[in-house]
Amino acid sequence: MDKALLRIPEVCEVLGLSRAAVYTLLQRGELRAVKIGTARRIPTSAIDEFVARKQQEAAASAAS
Repeated sequence: MDKALLRIPEVCEVLGLSRAAVYTLLQRGELRAVKIGTARRIPTSAIDEFVARKQQEAAASAAS
């Protein structure tokens, strides 16, 4: 079974981004997270949504 929730370092690896970049995306609300106690976890569905949204934005800007 794949993980449903990822830690920040795992998200960095999956997206190929720095820790600071991931935290910036979280602060801006571009990437959803859930809090469990003091820990933040990112649902894998949130990563899929983020990537899909970025692909749509890229396609829209290419079409312009």
